[in-house]
Amino acid sequence: MKITPICASCILARRAVEIEGLADGLSGEERLSIFRSILETASLYTGPDIEAALYATMTFRRLKNMLNSEDPYREYKRRVFAEAKERATKIRDSVENIEDSREKLTLLVKSATIATTVFSRSFLHTVFGSPPSFNDIVALQLLVDDSDRFYDYLAEKSKGGEPVTVVYLFGSIAELPYDYLLIDFLRQNFNVYVYGIVRKGAYEDLVAVEDMEWIELEDHVDRVVSLETDTASVVVDETPKQVLDLVKDVDLAIVKNCMNTLTWKNLETGKPWLAMFYAGCPVIARELGVKPGSFNAVFSVE
Repeated sequence: MKITPICASCILARRAVEIEGLADGLSGEERLSIFRSILETASLYTGPDIEAALYATMTFRRLKNMLNSEDPYREYKRRVFAEAKERATKIRDSVENIEDSREKLTLLVKSATIATTVFSRSFLHTVFGSPPSFNDIVALQLLVDDSDRFYDYLAEKSKGGEPVTVVYLFGSIAELPYDYLLIDFLRQNFNVYVYGIVRKGAYEDLVAVEDMEWIELEDHVDRVVSLETDTASVVVDETPKQVLDLVKDVDLAIVKNCMNTLTWKNLETGKPWLAMFYAGCPVIARELGVKPGSFNAVFSVE
């Protein structure tokens, strides 16, 4: 998706919240200087041909440079992952009591979808939102819930005996424990082979290579693949050809959050894909054909 005025203002607002929440010990004047520098960078990437993912990437790169930090979210990521892991454990225990596998998948897709709101609730909570509890998962509803169609696809595809190859494009660190529940279920019930896609460098609180030491990712996927960049999503001009070839060769893609969903839609891989996201603004909702403020698990067969 190309950058729009609302997208630009949203991304800049997020950078402003990050300066306030992550730049400890800096004076108001120093914080304003950082934001001014980010605005200067943003002005260079404000144009009709600029992708929103690139705009977001470049402004965050500038923030990292100004804070002299390769990963400003490092401490936050560890804290929120631990909290999410604890809450996801309660969901896992509840799922184990469900006998019907279709019903299990529906609940796991729902929990992984609702977890995308940890980073999307509002400007003031983008950094400090809490992972959803089991009660949150039960209480909230998805506007679009294609988990039944997703189940049918997997059941049919896995009949042949060959592994179903899946690319899983992760979102926030806070979503990982919920993603793990879904991935583990898929591997156990549908003979899937999962490529977990992560970034080489940090972008906000999304999963990066350096997080691998403590997020237990290799216990849940068959192979980890790096985008070899720190972009907000799959930016074609910065993503290695072998990664782009991989996403077009697999049987299925699972994509988390709005930015990844918008980017993946434009890739036109020709393969089925499940997008799980919270439509947090009217622009995103319009682009994806859903209502603003809605939770969605959309399965598309291209």
